[in-house]
Amino acid sequence: MEAVRDEALPLRAVVWRRHRDNASLEYAVLSRLAAGYEIKGDIVAVHEGDPLHVSYALRCGPDWRSLFLSVEQRRAAERATLTLAVDPRADALSDCSDIDLGLSPSTNALPINRLRPAVGEGVEISAAWVRFPQLEVVPARQSYERRAKRTYRYRSLTSGFQADLRVDSLALPTLYAGIWKRIAERSYV
Repeated sequence: MEAVRDEALPLRAVVWRRHRDNASLEYAVLSRLAAGYEIKGDIVAVHEGDPLHVSYALRCGPDWRSLFLSVEQRRAAERATLTLAVDPRADALSDCSDIDLGLSPSTNALPINRLRPAVGEGVEISAAWVRFPQLEVVPARQSYERRAKRTYRYRSLTSGFQADLRVDSLALPTLYAGIWKRIAERSYV
């Protein structure tokens, strides 16, 4: 019997620059899989004066619910990895339906695509927030309020942080107010 491969069909490639402090660039590709979606990315940043490189792959189901994350990080000469499989039976992260990468705007697309709130509607989620460079995973309560066709207000219900996001047709941010700005894109569909 031949194994079935889950071939990735690229939908869009993007590059974001952290324009708040010009301390990072990210290249990410959103792809469709036979069993859902995948976002793969590379982030090059400066953290406390150290070079930081992060490679990640995040898989979601067809409903955009996070399923699996792998991260490889290099900070100066130190290498660290993180693998996270979403398991509804796990204690601390049992009600987390999304994974949120603290260094990346890409993961905002997951709850927006999954929940698709109407204009004027707000939704709350619990996300497994990956903090960098610690690679610590903590539950984080968040909300998304749809303010216009492609504009959302993100709020961290834990810290009180909020920012407006403009997104494209695939819900990938084009502008994350005050933090990231998309500087290049290529669509494949």
